[in-house]
Amino acid sequence: MRQVLLTGPGERINRPDFGCGVKRMVFAPNSTLTASLAQATIFESLDHWLSPAIAVEDVKAEARDEVLSISIVYSLRARGERRYLNLEVTL
Repeated sequence: MRQVLLTGPGERINRPDFGCGVKRMVFAPNSTLTASLAQATIFESLDHWLSPAIAVEDVKAEARDEVLSISIVYSLRARGERRYLNLEVTL
């Protein structure tokens, strides 16, 4: 999951569309627009690349001062366990 989030599109030679590119958001202005874009991009990327393994239930991104706070709620399909992942991107 972290690999999808932290890999930027174009970094992989054989899969140029792989990844989400959360790291590149460091260079974007920290605003509600950036948070909304991050939220949609993260949900789409995780659903596209990891849908056989996980079901993404909720993605929230919030812009606060110099930090983009990301919260992801997902469940493992094999076990049916609900899990949470929290990331903070410092801008």
